[in-house]
Amino acid sequence: MPHRPTTAAVLALVTLSATGDPGVRLRGRCTLTTAAGERTLDLDEAVPFSRRLDGTGLRCELEATGSARVEATAGGSRSTATTGGGRLAIAVAG
Repeated sequence: MPHRPTTAAVLALVTLSATGDPGVRLRGRCTLTTAAGERTLDLDEAVPFSRRLDGTGLRCELEATGSARVEATAGGSRSTATTGGGRLAIAVAG
């Protein structure tokens, strides 16, 4: 019988979430790493938000209009960044 990969080996998930003061927006660009290569994502979201993406890693350069906390997870890795307003960078790889 041919070997089949387990579901966990096939699926990879990256989560990007943010919280902050009411009305704060996060804008910028993220690069999602997938089995097929890299994909660029434009982000323009009001906090709070959470996005689940199919991938193994994520790098983001963002700008917040006020106080915000951003968290990215991939596999067992987690990265967080906070700002009182302005630019922030976050990266995670599973």
